[in-house]
Amino acid sequence: MPAGTPSAEALMDQLTVKFFSMDTQVIEAAGFKFSEGALNTLRSQRPKWVRLLLTEVVEKEVLAHRMDPVSSAVQALSSAIANAERLTKISLAKASTQVNALEVLETTRKRFEDELTKYLKSMSGAVIPIAGTRLAQLIFERYFNLEAPFEKRKDKKSEFPDAAALLVLEEYARKQKCYGVVVSNDMGWVQYAESSERIFCVRSLEEFTSLFQSVGREADAVLAKVNDALDDSSSSIRSAIETRLIEHLGEVDWSIGEISADGVDRADGYVSNATFKSYSIAEGDPKLWFNSKDHSFCVIELQAAVVVGLQIGVEFFKRDAFDRDEFSLGFDVTRMTHEIEVNVFLECKGELVPAPVDDWELNVECAYEEYEVDVGHIDYDPSDY
Repeated sequence: MPAGTPSAEALMDQLTVKFFSMDTQVIEAAGFKFSEGALNTLRSQRPKWVRLLLTEVVEKEVLAHRMDPVSSAVQALSSAIANAERLTKISLAKASTQVNALEVLETTRKRFEDELTKYLKSMSGAVIPIAGTRLAQLIFERYFNLEAPFEKRKDKKSEFPDAAALLVLEEYARKQKCYGVVVSNDMGWVQYAESSERIFCVRSLEEFTSLFQSVGREADAVLAKVNDALDDSSSSIRSAIETRLIEHLGEVDWSIGEISADGVDRADGYVSNATFKSYSIAEGDPKLWFNSKDHSFCVIELQAAVVVGLQIGVEFFKRDAFDRDEFSLGFDVTRMTHEIEVNVFLECKGELVPAPVDDWELNVECAYEEYEVDVGHIDYDPSDY
């Protein structure tokens, strides 16, 4: 042990799996959204005795990754003020003073730290510090012996943070005489777990939560009610899901994949507006997690196929034949229909087994995603510009 995943006995009967952890990439893939979507519903999907432990390495990486775009934006703003002052010969010291007075970096970092602290508290969690000469010794032993997570590649130094995180979790599990599950798709983490005495590894949040999925007569009864309600276009569940999906479209990030046009060297696009059109529940059985012994609260996960109307702004570029500098030929707007898949979570509270669905308290969450849209070929007519 522990190769593979923990057994049902270890999870639910023996209760030997006491914690789980995530790497930075998993948290980033969820958009750092701790109060909504997949990270938020983890609170109700996991058993209460399985607490979240983040290592100091992951904590610092999460904060650094969140601060990177903020720091870049503040730097760009400061540079723009300085550049405008240089070009216009007008003193913009007042503007610089106002920007500095906002303490954007300090205030934002404090907010990010508070959000993470609040999330850990909601998961009965904690941050495990990186300290001790024993840790350093173990890291260097693995480094020189090319043991996981130090893969056989030139840039092994980049694996030091991973090694520190994994060894700290292993040491914690050893001292507490328990087991833990790490969520990571990084091969270094996966390979480490294969030879670990205390740490399991799963590659996604979906795989992790599936370990605790509820089955049995009560789960079947609740899911049957939900499926019947989903088949009824006028049900309260259908209406609540639609309302949340409309909100979700305003929260996600879009990127443009394939886009081209004749007569230009490059076309660049961006999604300027996304409008909800319709949705359907994808085929497949919903998953359910009970969060109370009396079955008065559960989380249900299902897949929605959402049809979206997109408005896409496009800018066309040409490259000068002499100095090869690129210049803009103009802008256009194109519209298209696109379908996306959304993970939807239903948080249901009440007398779930005997009571009708309309009597339940219902909250709907959607998992954060970054969606890519292939626009394809666009007609470019020079006479329009």
